[in-house]
Amino acid sequence: ALLATRIARPMRDLRTAAVTLGQGALSTRVAADLPNEIGDLARGFNHMAARLEHSMVSRDYVEAVIESMAEGLLVVDDDGKVERCNAAMVALLRAPGAQAVTGLRLQEIFTSEAEIGSLLLAGAARRTMEARVRGDHQPPTLVALSAAPMMLGAERRGRVILAQDVTEQRRQQDRLHFLASYDTLTGLPNRRLFVDQLQQSLARLPWNKSHVGLLFFNLDRFKFVNDSMGHDVGDVMLQRVTERIQASLRPGDVVGRWAGDEFVIMLNGLAEPGHAQVLAEKIVAQFRLPVQIGPHEIFVTASVGSSCAPQDTGDAGELIKNADIAMYAAKAAGKNSCCHYVPEMRNRSELRRLLEGALRRAIETDQELRVHYQPQQALDGTMIGFEALVRWQHPELGLIAPGQFLPAAEEAGLMALLDERVMRMACAELRRWHDAGWTGLRMAVNLSNQSFRRSDLVEVVDQIVREFDLPPQTVDLELTEEIVMDNVGSALKTMERLRALGLRLSIDDFGTGYSSLSQLKRCPISVLKIDRSFVTDVTRDESDRAITSAIIALAHRLEIAVLA
Repeated sequence: ALLATRIARPMRDLRTAAVTLGQGALSTRVAADLPNEIGDLARGFNHMAARLEHSMVSRDYVEAVIESMAEGLLVVDDDGKVERCNAAMVALLRAPGAQAVTGLRLQEIFTSEAEIGSLLLAGAARRTMEARVRGDHQPPTLVALSAAPMMLGAERRGRVILAQDVTEQRRQQDRLHFLASYDTLTGLPNRRLFVDQLQQSLARLPWNKSHVGLLFFNLDRFKFVNDSMGHDVGDVMLQRVTERIQASLRPGDVVGRWAGDEFVIMLNGLAEPGHAQVLAEKIVAQFRLPVQIGPHEIFVTASVGSSCAPQDTGDAGELIKNADIAMYAAKAAGKNSCCHYVPEMRNRSELRRLLEGALRRAIETDQELRVHYQPQQALDGTMIGFEALVRWQHPELGLIAPGQFLPAAEEAGLMALLDERVMRMACAELRRWHDAGWTGLRMAVNLSNQSFRRSDLVEVVDQIVREFDLPPQTVDLELTEEIVMDNVGSALKTMERLRALGLRLSIDDFGTGYSSLSQLKRCPISVLKIDRSFVTDVTRDESDRAITSAIIALAHRLEIAVLA
């Protein structure tokens, strides 16, 4: 009985431990100190329980890792049927739970330009592709899929598939690509992309036997829109311009934004070189109609230059440059027109470029500029003053008249500096005359549009007059009608400030611009200068006599002096 009890008790404990272990208590252990077969059996049981506990802990660890992954995970069999998925995949697919995904095939979950089934091909250790999650997701969910083989059992093979959401990454890439290749305001190809497309079209010319036209488009007086109505209206104007240009083009033509208010247009497949000019005239005609922006009806015309390949050149850069030169020729011809490139234009353009560089140096060094003085006198012969007229004494080209270098100075943005330099030289000369006893003489100095738009114009003029200790009433600033009328509100404020300094203001070449009489009476001006075109034949031409008489009568009624 004692022997049976000694043998039965450890066997009973071992059986109880086995039942407990089977119920999931993996930490169950039995006494294993007997030096016999029962002790060996107990030690084997304890070893088995310890290995099982370790395996189960490792499995829970792996499960925790899988469920905490940011990437979605699918396990599929050889047929592509899902056997399990993690929480990230459930969220990525926007499924109600893992059960809704289990049993689906890959083709029911993802769609791709490539065959989804290729992820299951045997032989490759790892395969990758990009796909879109099926469903009505907005925006569509894009994923990068990566598949690797795995064993699902002793005889079964399958694949583990990782899915990473790349929707935002792709959106950012597309955004960067757009910013690198397109203009954000108009959505048009930018300079880099347009040149690339032009080069591709030119490369095909030897095979398609056609012509490629290039139009260089620039808005006239766009700066006036920006300055008078604000840059917001200017931006809307550029968008309206884009719409009008696109409406004028044929399928296959390409328009790009070059810079500011400049656009370039590529005309593909032209049958004849002259067709580029025909399309240019069509675009110019489109801009003779006003542009409606909110309550504003704005008239902005266009100047267009054209060139054609392969006649003019086969190089993209040269083709654009030729059209640019032709566009400036159209502006010089009066704007609101188009002009086709001819080789003689390049010579004039090169001369203009050289003049700009030399003129900039002349203004900075003050060694080549000369001021000539045209006398002004009353009808009784009394000398009342002089008008300062700038000349350029070039060391190689000799004396250059204003008509030759002032357009170059205006295009280069040098007019404000030139006007300041001339005013300083003229006031210095007037000071010398006053010191010599001619204290009654006045000096008239012309102001350009660029000078009048300077924010510090009043301060600069005041500083120069004070520097040479001149009575302000002896300095006369001459303005054009265009300056006064471009932005009446701000122009009147600037004129009032100049008049408050004691200076005299004149309107030059009156009668040739577009002055509004209602605005003229508000301007604090002292003198109207009648344009010479009316005065030259005033004794012979009845029309000139009538116009001149009317201007004199108008000015005298407004208590404004007249200079012919």
